[in-house]
Amino acid sequence: MRRIAVDTLRARLAQLIVVAVLLAIFVTVSVLAVYEVTTFRPRVLSNAKAQADLIAEIIVPALEFNDAGTARKQLSVLRHESIVVAAGVYLADGSLLADYQKDGTAVVVPVAAPPQQDRIDGQKVLVSVKVKSEGVEIGRVWLQASLPGWAYRVRQYGPLFVVVAVIVLGLSLFIVWATRRQITDPIQSLVETVRRISVSQDLALRVPEKDQGELGALARSFNEMLGAIGQRDQLLRHRDARLVRHNAGLAQLSRADLVDESGFTQALRGITSLAADIQEAERVSVWFLDESMEAIQCIDLFVRASRSHTAGGRLTRADYPFYFGFLDKGRVLEVCDASQDERTREFAPRYLEQHRVGAMLDVPILWRGEIVGVLCHEHVGAARSWHADETALAVAFAERIAHLLERRSTLRADAALRESEARYRDFIAQAQDAIFTLSLDGRIQSVNDAARRVTGWELNTWVGHRFQRVLLPEDLAVAEQRFAAVIAGESPPSFELRIRARDGGLVTLEFAVSPQLKEGRVIGLLGIGRDVTERNRAEETQTRLEAQLRQAQKMEAIGNLAGGIAHDFNNILTAIIGHTQLAEMDLPLRHPARDALVNTLAASHRAKELVNQILAFSRKQEPKRVLLHLGLVVQESLKLLRPVLPSSIEIVTRLPEGLPGIMGDATQMHQVLVNLATNAAQVMAGQGGRLELAVEFVVVDQAMVQQRPQLRPGSFLRLLVSDTGSGMDEQTLQRIFEPFFTTKAPGQGTGLGLAVVHGIVQAHEGAIVVYSQPGQGTAFHLYFPAVAVTDTAARTPPALPVAAAVAGEGRSIMLVDDDSLVLLAAEKVLRRAGYRVMPFGDPEAALRAFQTSPTECDLIVTDLTMPRMLGTKLAAECRALRSDLPVLLTTGFGGALDRAALDRAGVVAMVQKPFTSESLLRAVAEAMVRPG
Repeated sequence: MRRIAVDTLRARLAQLIVVAVLLAIFVTVSVLAVYEVTTFRPRVLSNAKAQADLIAEIIVPALEFNDAGTARKQLSVLRHESIVVAAGVYLADGSLLADYQKDGTAVVVPVAAPPQQDRIDGQKVLVSVKVKSEGVEIGRVWLQASLPGWAYRVRQYGPLFVVVAVIVLGLSLFIVWATRRQITDPIQSLVETVRRISVSQDLALRVPEKDQGELGALARSFNEMLGAIGQRDQLLRHRDARLVRHNAGLAQLSRADLVDESGFTQALRGITSLAADIQEAERVSVWFLDESMEAIQCIDLFVRASRSHTAGGRLTRADYPFYFGFLDKGRVLEVCDASQDERTREFAPRYLEQHRVGAMLDVPILWRGEIVGVLCHEHVGAARSWHADETALAVAFAERIAHLLERRSTLRADAALRESEARYRDFIAQAQDAIFTLSLDGRIQSVNDAARRVTGWELNTWVGHRFQRVLLPEDLAVAEQRFAAVIAGESPPSFELRIRARDGGLVTLEFAVSPQLKEGRVIGLLGIGRDVTERNRAEETQTRLEAQLRQAQKMEAIGNLAGGIAHDFNNILTAIIGHTQLAEMDLPLRHPARDALVNTLAASHRAKELVNQILAFSRKQEPKRVLLHLGLVVQESLKLLRPVLPSSIEIVTRLPEGLPGIMGDATQMHQVLVNLATNAAQVMAGQGGRLELAVEFVVVDQAMVQQRPQLRPGSFLRLLVSDTGSGMDEQTLQRIFEPFFTTKAPGQGTGLGLAVVHGIVQAHEGAIVVYSQPGQGTAFHLYFPAVAVTDTAARTPPALPVAAAVAGEGRSIMLVDDDSLVLLAAEKVLRRAGYRVMPFGDPEAALRAFQTSPTECDLIVTDLTMPRMLGTKLAAECRALRSDLPVLLTTGFGGALDRAALDRAGVVAMVQKPFTSESLLRAVAEAMVRPG
C-alpha cells in the first residue's frame, strides 16, 4: 500500500478499493454482531427455556410426591446439554427439592427459588419455569446455561465468513482490474495529456479516443475543448497584441496636443497615422463640416501603404443623403462588408471599388455638443469585423480630435485674450483717467498709474487699503452712498470726490462707477475717475469772468448812461455858471443879490465835482498822468485825512523807500485814498479800530492770475488799504462797485465812492482785489503798473505857456454850440472880454458862413457833440479851407479822443464843461498864442 500510495489517480483508486474491502469486512463483522445480538442469543435463551419446559413436564410426579431422588434423576438428563451448567427444582413454597450441577463448574444452585425472570446476564443464561398440575402451580424449575464461546461460533459461522470474505476479495480485485482498464487508464491518459499541455503549452496535443463509452465521449469532448481553447488562445493572443498596440497608441494619443495654433494640422496628421497603424486600417481620414452644414471637407487623409498625407476631398449632402443622415444622428458606423452593407450603398461603385474598401468604421466628431465632422477608418481588401475595443479606440481618437479643436479654440481665445489684455493694459497704463477696482468691503484691489500721476501718491498707498483712506472725510458719505447704490443694482450719475494730493493740494475727480459681475452676482466695483480739478478751476474762473463781464457790461452801461447825463448836465451847469458870473459882474459890489449868486456858484461847483466823479467812474474823463511816487501821494493824503478821522482809529503805514513809480493822476490818486479811508473810518467809527495803509512792490505770476483773473502778469505797486471793521458778506462784495449801491444809512453816502475808485483804477490800467469776511474786517488791494523813472521821462507832457486873460482886442471868434443857453453865456463872456463873436446854434450854418468868408474869424470855439455834425468834422472842414486857423473844442462828455484825429482836425485845445468865465477866457487866450 505504501508503494502505491502516491498522489496519482490510480493510487487514489487503489486506496479507495482497499477501503471498500475493509468496509465490506467491517460490514460482515457488524452483520455477525447484529446476528449475535438479535438472533444467536435469543436462540440460546429459547433453547434454555425449552430445556426448562421439558424438565417441568417430567418433574411433575416428583413434585407431587415430594420425591427428591426422582427429581435428581430426572435432572441428570441435562448432562447431555453442553450449555446447561446448573438446574434446580423448587417446591411451591420455594424450597429446593433437587439440584443439578455440571461437573467442573463452580456454580451454586440457589437454596430458595429465585425470581421468575428469563434473562442473559453476561455469559450466563438464566431461565425459570413454573410447574403446574391441573392448573395449579406446584413448584418451579430454575436452569442456568452458558453462552457458547468463539470456538463454537467459529465452527458455526466460520465457513460462511470465509466464503463471504473470498467473494468480497475476488470482487474487489475484479473491480480493481476493471476500474483500471475502463476508468483509471483513460483518466490517467487524460491527466498525463493535461500535464504535458501545462508543461509545453502545446494545445495541439490530444487524448486517445479508444473507448466508445462515456470516457471516450469525455476524451472527445476534452479534445474538442482543446481545439476551442486553442482557437480562443489564438484570438486572445491577437486581442492581447491589439490591446498592447491600443495602449501604446493611447499613450501616444494622450501626448497629442497643441502648443500653438499653427500645429493643428500637424497634430491631425499624427492622429490619422497613429490610428491607421494601431487599427491596422489602410486609410484614415478626418472630415469637417463646412459652415453651411451641407458638405464635409477632407482635412487630412493618411494612406498607410505609401505613408502619405493628402487633403481636399469633398462630400455633399445632396450626393450622400444617407451618410449625412448618419452624421446627423451622431452614431458610430461599423460596416464589416462595405460592398454588401446597405448603409454604404451610396459609396459603391464610385468609391469602394476604386479604393478596394472592404470595411469601414466611421465615428462622428462631437465638439461642444454639436457634430462638427467625422473620423473615417477604411480597411482595404476582404471583409473585416470591428471589435468593440477597436470601436472604443476610434471613439477615443475622435474625442482627441475634439480636444484639439477645443485646444485650438482655447489658444485662439488665449491669444485674443492676451492681445485684449495687452491692449487693456496699454489702455489702462496710458489712460489719463484713474481706473480702479473695489471689493465689496471697500478695499482697493487695483489701480492704474494715472492715479499716481494725478495725485502724486505711489500705488502701494492705494492697493489693499480701503477707499476711505484717500478721500476727504467730508466726501465719505457721498462715496459710500453711491457705491452702495451701484451694488444694489442702481445706476447713479457721475459724482465728484476730492482727494488730498501728496503735495498737500486738493485733486477733484469725477467718478463713474459700474458693478463687476460674475454669474449674475456683483463681486466688486469698477470705477473711472477723471481729474476735473483744472476744469472746475476753469469753470470757477469762467464763472468769475462771466460775473466780471456782466459787472463790466453793467458798469459800461451805467457809465454810458452817466456820461450822457453828464454831457447834458455839464451844458446846464455851464449856462448856470456863465450867467451867474455875468450877473455877478453886472451887480455892484454891495448889492444884496451877490450873496445869492455866490451861493449859486458854490452849488454849481459842487455839482461840477459830482459830475467829475461820474465821469471818472465812467472812464470818460482822460486823466492827466504823470510820474508819481505812490508813497508820497499816501503821505500827502494822510495830512488831509488825520484831522477828519476819529481819534479812536489807529492809522498804521508801511511806505518803504526806493520803490518804482507809477503813471497816474495825482488828484485821482488822492480821491481814491480819501474814498477808501473815509469808508473804512465810517465802518469803524462806533468802536474804533485800525486803519492800515501800505505800498509794496509785487510781481504777479500765472498762479496769482489763476486765483484772481482780474490780474495780469507783470510788475505792480500794490496799495493796501485795510480796516478791522465789521467786514462784508459775499453778496455785498459782489455789488460794492455798483454806482449808487450803499449799505450806509440814508443821508450818509451817495454810493458813488467805490464806483469812482473802481473807475479810476481801471483808467490807470490797474486792478482791485477785495478780501473781506463778516467780523474780520476788509482789505482793498489796488494794483498799479510799476514803471522806472527813465521809462517815463519822455512820456511826461511838456508844460504849455499860460497866457493871462487879456482883452480880445477886436479879434473875431466863431462860437458854435447847439445849447442856446451855453451859447448865450459864452457869447456874453467873450464879448465882455473884447472879442468879436459870431454865434451859431447850427454847425451846418456855421460851416456855410465860414465857407463864404473863411478869413473873417481868428478862432473857432465849437462844441464836440451837436446834431447833424460833430465839432471835429466842422473843424476839419474849416481847416481844409484855412489850415492856419486854430480850433478850441468844448465838451460836456469829456471822452478820451484820439489825439492824432484832433490834430488832423486842427484842435489845439479842449475845454471841459462846465467851464467858468476864467477857464474859458484862459483857454481862448492860450489857443490864440499857441504856435502853429
